[in-house]
Amino acid sequence: YVDELEARIEWLESIIREHLPHFDLCKPDEPERSTTRLDRRHGGSVSRASNLSSASEAHPSQTNNNKDDWGPARDITDQLGLISINAEADLRYLGPSSGLFFTRFVLTGLGRRAELAPESVSPSGETNFIPAELLDIQPKDLPSDLNQAQWLTQAYFQAVHGQFPFLHRPSHLELLQRAYNGIELLPIDQFQIYMVLAIGATIRSRQLKVLLSAEGYCASAIVHLDTIFQKSSVRGVQCMLLLQMYTFHNPSSAISLWTLHYHCLAHVLELGLHRNFRGSAFTEFDQEMRTRVFWCVYTMDRYLCTSLGRAIGIMDEQCDLRLPRDINDEDLQPDQPIPNQQSCTTITDMSSAIHLFKLARFSAEIKCVLYCIDRNFPPYTQPTITDPNHWQQDMLHRLHEWKAAIPHHPPQSPVYYMNSLLEIKCHELVMLAVRPSPLFPYPSRSLVKLCFDSALQCTRLYHQLYVTSMLHYNRTVVQSLFLCTVTLFYCIWAPNGLGEEDTTLDTVLHSLKSASDILSAAGEYWLEVKR
Repeated sequence: YVDELEARIEWLESIIREHLPHFDLCKPDEPERSTTRLDRRHGGSVSRASNLSSASEAHPSQTNNNKDDWGPARDITDQLGLISINAEADLRYLGPSSGLFFTRFVLTGLGRRAELAPESVSPSGETNFIPAELLDIQPKDLPSDLNQAQWLTQAYFQAVHGQFPFLHRPSHLELLQRAYNGIELLPIDQFQIYMVLAIGATIRSRQLKVLLSAEGYCASAIVHLDTIFQKSSVRGVQCMLLLQMYTFHNPSSAISLWTLHYHCLAHVLELGLHRNFRGSAFTEFDQEMRTRVFWCVYTMDRYLCTSLGRAIGIMDEQCDLRLPRDINDEDLQPDQPIPNQQSCTTITDMSSAIHLFKLARFSAEIKCVLYCIDRNFPPYTQPTITDPNHWQQDMLHRLHEWKAAIPHHPPQSPVYYMNSLLEIKCHELVMLAVRPSPLFPYPSRSLVKLCFDSALQCTRLYHQLYVTSMLHYNRTVVQSLFLCTVTLFYCIWAPNGLGEEDTTLDTVLHSLKSASDILSAAGEYWLEVKR
């Protein structure tokens, strides 16, 4: 392995000597090379703000390491940043929980510079220019056969509904049947049908490696956009969630997930979906669907706020947080009484989603405690956390209990992949809770080991889904895998890391190969992943 590295370095140096003969390879790195940045000439810029106050002195149990060993990057977990997505866009805020500065921390230690590759130009001087007319997406009609539409719709419900059950499957299939029976549908009905087809086509295209014009179905849905959001409604929130799911799975979408989410959250608050209204104001069916829609928006809020390091959109204290019933969609009918919940040993369409809803609450708690700005918790916060170390151990214990209670679908189930996906989500939160944070910038060796093990498990589970063709590519997968890879590097070279252990190198190389395989496959759909 070392011989291969040396040979590659010699090869790279020969290229530098050939094209940059004036460049002195013997000259040491300049001081500014110790920081990782995105060069503005490539369309990206990162500006750093002053560091937040550290709580390390108050919690010595996690700060016994020599801080000087961490070098100039030791305070990077406290940083805030503004990043330009492209040359025309204003700067966008990313906070410490996003992993951006954790990534910069690791890349700093590796002595690397994060840069986007320049555009490739062929020897003849030709560029990969494509006329805009060829990229114009035209609306696409419904598939000619109902079975084809049901096939695409089934892909949506298998890949999305298990995590975000904001649609009622029987009602949606009934709408689809009415469309093929020639019955005139409302614009909102047509929007939902076409958006489900667009998401299903995206998923089927990747499964079969064929082009099924997901963008065309999306264009047909967008035609009805203006009439849908003229007034707030639960079905309007469902439409916004469909747009978010499409953006989640389709990198060609230029929709801002963050902006769309806050429009969605505003409608949720206006409609009172975060409260549990008792009495005759709503039927049991309506109340159940309102609860499902709220929890899907809540879970999306926790994911976006954590992954982007931004403020939580709605606090737990403002919500009733009544979980939906653990029953199948077929048992939930508009004009029929809702049956009692199944026994705890019975797995339903909602079991995995409800378990993810519970995990989303842990995500909010971790973010508020470890990544908050004010170290002095307000007096009205109950219970007040006086011992962060004890809280951290308690959170890890609760995550362990949550993992042990994961509902397991049988192997023949179309959502069997959810078993592994839920375990991945748990390991992601473990890493979020123990990796360097503003509250604990110097985790102990035992926590580094725990972080390392969770990163390995995440990579293993993702690869297991990948080789069995059960991995649905979306932005969550891409970000999660990248952070797992960065975490592995951190756990090796950190001052109290695991680099000295004999089994570490082979284990890491195997995990990196697994992550590379998946990211390479995802790179077929995401240009950013390919870079």
